[in-house]
Amino acid sequence: MEHVYFLANTFLDLIQRDNVLPPSINVSTIHEAAEKSPEDVLNLLKENWQDIMLQNVGILTTAIFGIFLAVVIPITGFCFCCCRCCGRCAAYPDTHYDKRSDACKRVTIGVLVSLFVMATVFGVVCAYVTNYYSYQGSQQLTKKVSIYLYLSIYLYIYLSIYLYIYLSIYLSIYVSI
Repeated sequence: MEHVYFLANTFLDLIQRDNVLPPSINVSTIHEAAEKSPEDVLNLLKENWQDIMLQNVGILTTAIFGIFLAVVIPITGFCFCCCRCCGRCAAYPDTHYDKRSDACKRVTIGVLVSLFVMATVFGVVCAYVTNYYSYQGSQQLTKKVSIYLYLSIYLYIYLSIYLYIYLSIYLSIYVSI
């Protein structure tokens, strides 16, 4: 799965910039605006919206392209199917193909369909494997969190006993003086 993560990270490195915030905005200005009121945050965003859009131009372009494809591809398929059903788009060819090229065309289309099916199966398998790794990671996380809680309770008890002993010794010395 490392190659899938490598490809995803390479793609994200291509579309994302190194800095999350544009140079005109920093965390302290956002923090100051957030402390005042939500309207100040909105005013800050209204003043610097062009910088924010320019900073995230890769992500926005990818999102717009994805939405465009999600709208155009079903419409194109619907139009093609309607034309095909009406007898256009070579539904009924005027000239019949010669039989020598039919076998070659069938083999080529069969290979292309097989490649598309294999790519789809690979994507589904990658999704299942990633889901399994995420599940295993969440299970290990709960174990680590519980170990951390036990450790923190142990440290709290240990430190409180140590502090009690230290204070009792210090107070006994201080009272005796």
